Amino acid sequence: MTTYTTPAPATNPLAPFRPATTSDLAAMDPGELVAAHLHGNSQAFSEIVRRYRVRLLNFIYRMIGDRERAEDLVQEALVRVHRHLHRFDRGRKFSTWIYTI
Repeated sequence: MTTYTTPAPATNPLAPFRPATTSDLAAMDPGELVAAHLHGNSQAFSEIVRRYRVRLLNFIYRMIGDRERAEDLVQEALVRVHRHLHRFDRGRKFSTWIYTI
């Protein structure tokens, strides 16, 4: 399966997509990762999870004090993120959006 990144010229959303590499994904900002995922790049969501899973876990753990329950809540939150990623407004900050879920 070929994965794709956002279009090369930012001004032309209809430009052809080019295959993504792991280093391409690591260099993308969260909004670009969302766009890549919405355009069929399954690795883009894996990169989102890699970046935010531990942050969310620590945040929730500090709030509730139960590590196992915090892990369950992070899993539920990431499922919701995946399900509702199309609703993310790229004009806003992704980290704020993900923490509200």
